[in-house]
Amino acid sequence: MGHVKLEGLELMVFGVRQFMLIIAASTVREELFYRVAVQGGLTDLFLKGTEFVKDGRGIAALEDLKKLFAAWYKRRQMKRIYSPLLEGLLALYLGFEWIRTGNILAPMITHGIYSVVILGHGLWKIHDHRRRLRHRIRQVRALYRVNKLNRQAFERNGTTNSCA
Repeated sequence: MGHVKLEGLELMVFGVRQFMLIIAASTVREELFYRVAVQGGLTDLFLKGTEFVKDGRGIAALEDLKKLFAAWYKRRQMKRIYSPLLEGLLALYLGFEWIRTGNILAPMITHGIYSVVILGHGLWKIHDHRRRLRHRIRQVRALYRVNKLNRQAFERNGTTNSCA
């Protein structure tokens, strides 16, 4: 019995390690893409290259960017994992944090903490839902057994007695 519990603990530790690795990798990837590529590119575009907006190619590029964000927002709405408003506020905060500190590591750490909290809460909700579902299944099975025993007892004792 103790060996089985140890195996369960080892699996849990392995799962937590995988969870943290996935969060770290996604945080680094997202921050490098959004902060450095998107935010840095937009900063260069609007602060240094004002002629870009006047050019026809610049307007077409902005329209393409608008379509990309619209598709991203639609995908997020379909998933309904968490509020897009909260996600937008976090993106603004992380952008300001990067500008203020001048270091990409600061928004990476903040994003990592946010991801742990949001995903950890989601996993906890899934675990709690499964626990309540298992409890309800046990209740239904017990009720089924009681009804089956009552029906068998009734068939043995009460089928010949009638209230006439």
